[in-house]
Amino acid sequence: MNMVKLCIISLREGEISLALQNYSQTIDKNKDIGNVQIMGINPLEATKETIKVLDKYISTGIGYAKNINFLREYIIKQDIKLDENN
Repeated sequence: MNMVKLCIISLREGEISLALQNYSQTIDKNKDIGNVQIMGINPLEATKETIKVLDKYISTGIGYAKNINFLREYIIKQDIKLDENN
């Protein structure tokens, strides 16, 4: 009989690229230098918000488990007992 302790460390599987992180930081650093608006929209701020949405929602959604049946079957088949005290 195997005793296994399972825990989730993070649901985050990835993140935005370093280039997008740097671009977002550059927008923040330089926002006081000048401002451009096209039809009432600041394209740099719109880009920064898009990067934030990508970072927050898309990259974190990759690793969510919606069904544990496979894990449950594996645990039963391998006769693994979970340590419920820890």
